[in-house]
Amino acid sequence: MDVQTRLQLNRISRVLRTLAFEITAGLLPGGSTASRIVDELLQAPKRDVDERISKIDAARENLQEALAAIDDLKENAEESQKELKRLQISLEQNEVRKGDLLTDIEELKRLGTISQNTIRRAFGIPKKWQVYLGYLVSFLVGIATTFFYDFYLKGLPTKWFGWVAF
Repeated sequence: MDVQTRLQLNRISRVLRTLAFEITAGLLPGGSTASRIVDELLQAPKRDVDERISKIDAARENLQEALAAIDDLKENAEESQKELKRLQISLEQNEVRKGDLLTDIEELKRLGTISQNTIRRAFGIPKKWQVYLGYLVSFLVGIATTFFYDFYLKGLPTKWFGWVAF
């Protein structure tokens, strides 16, 4: 027995129970209750079909909305997967760069541990006292050059040619 037949039988049994109650209670002499029962028996299947069709239409609309929502969720999930893939690739690249930077840092740390004197010797950078000694020697050479020019070179043209050089 299918569902539709079972529903109709339930409706008919309810109507018959109501009819039996009204008969036993003596409500049928006017005839209005009996005609109402007959009308209900005739129109019940039509109303049931209309109700079912409207319920099916509503269910179809709900199903279409649910399918659209599922499609949106699927698109969002696919976009999320693509973004996750891009992030994983970026993370791998950053890990490689991190390794390179760590090796560079270790090399710089090793360079930092070299003593100052070793770097001075390697690049020929003079110490402070050597710089000041260079200044002193340059000052003394400048004084000697001035004396040499004033007393020797300036005096020679006067002695030889009789005129003064500037």
